[in-house]
Amino acid sequence: MLSLSRPLPEDWVIPKRELLLLWITEGFIPQQDEQRMEDTAEDYLNELINRNLIQVVAVSINERIKKCRVHDLVRDLCIKKAKKQKLFEIQNNIVHVPSSSSSHPSTKCRRQGILSCIVLNLEGIEFRNRLSSSVGRLIHLTYLSIKLPFTFRESNSFFSKLPTSLGNLRRWQTLDIGIVILEKPTVIQKMKNLRHLFLFYHSQDGKPLLIDSLSYLQTLSNIWVSDWRQNDTSKLTSLGKLKIQGKFDLEMVEFSNSIAKLENLRSLYLEAYPPGVPSFVMNSWLHLSKLQIKGRIPQLPHARQFPPSLTQLTLEETELDYDPMAILEKRQKLLTLRLRKDSYLGEEMQVSAHGFPRLKVIQLFGLNRMRRLNIEKGGMSKLTQLQVFESVLDINGLSELLLLQKVDVITTSLDHHP
Repeated sequence: MLSLSRPLPEDWVIPKRELLLLWITEGFIPQQDEQRMEDTAEDYLNELINRNLIQVVAVSINERIKKCRVHDLVRDLCIKKAKKQKLFEIQNNIVHVPSSSSSHPSTKCRRQGILSCIVLNLEGIEFRNRLSSSVGRLIHLTYLSIKLPFTFRESNSFFSKLPTSLGNLRRWQTLDIGIVILEKPTVIQKMKNLRHLFLFYHSQDGKPLLIDSLSYLQTLSNIWVSDWRQNDTSKLTSLGKLKIQGKFDLEMVEFSNSIAKLENLRSLYLEAYPPGVPSFVMNSWLHLSKLQIKGRIPQLPHARQFPPSLTQLTLEETELDYDPMAILEKRQKLLTLRLRKDSYLGEEMQVSAHGFPRLKVIQLFGLNRMRRLNIEKGGMSKLTQLQVFESVLDINGLSELLLLQKVDVITTSLDHHP
């Protein structure tokens, strides 16, 4: 609670992912047997929510928490408690934090304590295309987040490169850079203890981005497929979440095999650039439960060629010219299906009597040509939530969905929906 109250301004909304990583980084989450620390942290969060100490601000379509904040009265109580325990002090609305704690844009570490900062959150600060090399002097730093102010996110702000001094920091756990880096951040290969890596960088630089030495890496977001192929990715034995982008038109068998070797991989996001993703077999991805594909696919794999443990599937801009339901409805374990912008170019979808036996949530969004959804009796028998785009004028079989609790007709941009 103090971690949520102390560094953040009043009414500050924080993504769940970011909050859990902060808790882990600051040592608040113990290791419990074989349970992942992220799962333990989420259990703690749910307990605080159940006690009305933390407020949920946004949830996903399948009711998972996305963003939250601490209640103002609870925040004030936490601040009083922390000041009493001398965790920090406030002077002229500036929070002064002792050497063993965190910093934020509204937080000024005491000069004698700045070198002992553990968490540095620079969200909301506008940079002038460079990150100071002095950050490399913060030898205790384990968490660094740099994101543009919302009003500047559509601008041309960028970093020319990451300073090499960051390689001096041996305690890295989380590096979250929400600004485009022009030169490949090769310094990352020195961060041997890195757990979570989020970054945007240009692919034109000829030097490879080597990450196969990061054996503790659990999250890798926005690596180019050309760089992925330069690494012995079988060494990434802890990797659980991967977002990869680029051209997938060559050597798809090799790529598929590299994914199959990652036994802890649970979530995969493929963003394919033109000409898109050739059809390929995914049934060797035994442990993958969440898959998102953005980019053209000439043909979906057969139902048995999907990951066998798949529970969540999102397709976007796949430009399928035939009804995908005949294939997707055979996925026995699928719980959530999102068909987003231009994933399907036809006018009608058909769900058979035994289709989607466990599906609870379906989102049909940005399918501008679609007009009808036909659901035979017995199809989608477990469905509780349905989101459809306003162009879908006719839904047959809706009255047969006995467990259906919520129907949303979406009229706004997808950017405003989870």
